[in-house]
Amino acid sequence: MCRLLQPRWEVTVVTEQTAATISSVAADDVEVIRLRQEGRERPGLRLLNLLGNQLFLTKDRWFRRRLTDVIEGRQFDAVVCFSYYLFPLPAARWIARSLGVPLVVDLRDIVEQIPRDTVRRKIYNCVRLKWLNRLRRNRILKEAALVTTVSPFHQEQLKRVNPNTHLIYNGYDEQMFMPQPVKVDRFRIVFAGRLKSAYYQGVYQRPDMLLDALERLDNDMLNHISCDWYVDDVSRLVLEQVLTHRSERIVSCCNIYAHQPYICMPRILNEASLVLVLTSPEVRGVLTTKLYEAIGVEKPVLCIRNDMGDMAQLIQQTGAGMAASTVEDIEHFVRQTYAEWMRNGYTHNPTNQTWRSLLTRRIGAEQLDALLRNVLRQHRRI
Repeated sequence: MCRLLQPRWEVTVVTEQTAATISSVAADDVEVIRLRQEGRERPGLRLLNLLGNQLFLTKDRWFRRRLTDVIEGRQFDAVVCFSYYLFPLPAARWIARSLGVPLVVDLRDIVEQIPRDTVRRKIYNCVRLKWLNRLRRNRILKEAALVTTVSPFHQEQLKRVNPNTHLIYNGYDEQMFMPQPVKVDRFRIVFAGRLKSAYYQGVYQRPDMLLDALERLDNDMLNHISCDWYVDDVSRLVLEQVLTHRSERIVSCCNIYAHQPYICMPRILNEASLVLVLTSPEVRGVLTTKLYEAIGVEKPVLCIRNDMGDMAQLIQQTGAGMAASTVEDIEHFVRQTYAEWMRNGYTHNPTNQTWRSLLTRRIGAEQLDALLRNVLRQHRRI
């Protein structure tokens, strides 16, 4: 996004230094300042740091102190804060106030999307942090000149707090994710990302329905199918646990690979015959990046389970594939796409081209550019 905003904007990115930000926040023409909190990852301090941050916003206080050094002697026209749940919204508000510039907030995740009756929801309720963090967040959102978010559900929720809330889909990088069909010797079902089954105690992102559908296929067909999982170490453990209860024929068609760098994903998705997206009706408003990237390379998407919400609606609008509610739905879609692969050696799913063009990162950057300019005009900064 920052790369696409230039050269219309001069962007300075300030982020916490983690393994994720080192790999994902990189652009030769964008100034990136990474702030490292020493000692935070020491095993003996993790719980103490977590409690301190939840109760007293210690992480935000640290980030604010470091930000003060960064902005000293510099001029900015706006503070744009990209956040999951809360951090670093309090620090961003303080910086915007001290600079006398408008605060723009982009929220990727919100507490309202968390499934009900799960361990995490019970923990929030038990220690009374859900309402506290939402109260903190909402106070900041009411001060924001502009709020952007990533799904219709999120927009609906946040508009109740700040009416000037706009939807900008996360989208895909059209310079990277282009249709380039590759003939492959096996029908490849590809999942890339994290499995959150353990996180949400089985409610969210379980592959069981897919494996049930594969069990219904005859050996000749299953021998030509490769179910490829590109996941992190925690997700690998989840998968291995699930596969211990499966037949040898299912285990033999599943291949678990290490999580791959972002730059490798266009090749992996173009070699896929079917792109798997896992979600649940209990999770609301979550639109995974892999859905957009599959739309970019025009590969059929199989969403399990039908979330009865934003994910299913976007799949229907774009013609990206199927949001499945039953094992029978999954089996039918696998057989349908398998037949195409048998004919051609690859699959290609022509999506709705109007929607496909609207979901690019370039369009998202243009939307943000127009909204930012309107904010600055209202604050008489341009």
